Amino acid sequence: MKLSKILTFKGGVVLPEHKLNTCHIPIKNASSPRIMTYLMNQESSDFLCEPAVTIGDNILMGQVIGTPISRDGVPIHSSVSGKVSAIEPKLQSNGELVNAVIIENNGFDTPAPSIASSRDYRGLSRDEIVNVIRKAGIVDANGTPTHITLSPDAEKKVDSIIINATEVEPYLTANHRIILEKPYEVINGLKIILHTFGLNTGYIAIEETKPDAINLFNELANREKDIKIKVVVVKSKYPLHSNWQIVDAVLGRKFSPDKQAQDVGVSIFDIPNCRQIYRSLTFGTPLLHRVVTVSGDCIENPLNINVRIGTSFNHIFECVGGFSAEPEKIIVGGPLTGTAISSLDIPVTKTTNSLLAFKNAELPPEEPCIRCGRCVVACPMNLLPSELNIQALNINFENLEKLNISDCIECATCSYVCPARRHISQSINNAKRGGFA
Repeated sequence: MKLSKILTFKGGVVLPEHKLNTCHIPIKNASSPRIMTYLMNQESSDFLCEPAVTIGDNILMGQVIGTPISRDGVPIHSSVSGKVSAIEPKLQSNGELVNAVIIENNGFDTPAPSIASSRDYRGLSRDEIVNVIRKAGIVDANGTPTHITLSPDAEKKVDSIIINATEVEPYLTANHRIILEKPYEVINGLKIILHTFGLNTGYIAIEETKPDAINLFNELANREKDIKIKVVVVKSKYPLHSNWQIVDAVLGRKFSPDKQAQDVGVSIFDIPNCRQIYRSLTFGTPLLHRVVTVSGDCIENPLNINVRIGTSFNHIFECVGGFSAEPEKIIVGGPLTGTAISSLDIPVTKTTNSLLAFKNAELPPEEPCIRCGRCVVACPMNLLPSELNIQALNINFENLEKLNISDCIECATCSYVCPARRHISQSINNAKRGGFA
């Protein structure tokens, strides 16, 4: 295969992949456990929900069980049918307790009425499409409700759509498998997005390390007559999950960290996001499932698994055959951006994309900074991480502000490249929580 020009951005780092254990294995469907837990904080603290049911209520699969508190929030739906057995605080991955609806699964999957009737999206207005997406409870990888991305402020003129199909953190392959197994759903999701914005050209950005996915997307793009899909190949470099870096790599447009991609005319969607848009518009189904990568050197049978939202992490590990060795660290999310957890009694939410289990949890000891400048070269936001680290450790907020600490996207690239193993990202993040959140 002859690749087109490989696009990239300044800074960042190429990471080891560790993807071969899962990228060639078809997605497995997980069984649903008897007890399902639905956190009322599914996305972020900005989009909390409150229970829409009471203890003893009979629940249908797809029924709304959590209603958003804020106007821009989205509902939470039950992924099973059954009965509400409790409403009580439960642990989430960041270690905090949040209110949760507990449903005892009856195993029948009795469906609730669809969120939308079967209609051709081409006959729907933007407002009608956005309303269906909002009712479906769809969010992106960062927890931002998709209906917000589909309906920007009037003064923001979106002229470009990017489907960010990249997955550059080690071990993660869920998006890759979705592309290979459900490419038509992704393409049709893009077509719906373009229709919503009144555009006829969209970009799909994918790393050069996935030639099978590139070939597949190019083949499908060439079949389209009414729209133009540009499959752009980008260098597999972290942090391409960041909106700033993907917009820079694909379109060469730059914007400050206090702005959004839509301020420079771009709306960005990820693969699960794009696929669910199609499913909700076509079949009337809300967001009920996530494809999760389960991998790491402690996993007996690493693979990608399709699980229902509300499923406990413990049940997922049982579905893949358990652990080959006792893990010292389990991470929700990628190795650089994920969160280490201390309990497996935590449920899958709308943004869960991976569970990684590792044998060695010890961090190497820090050594004095050798002023090599690698963190400065690698920083994708053109910051001075080594100096930020010094000022953060000295709790000098005035100097941190002068060094633009708020521009840090918390990608941890600086810590990864540091030969002295300085915990740069950790100290910067702690300082941001102390006064620059």
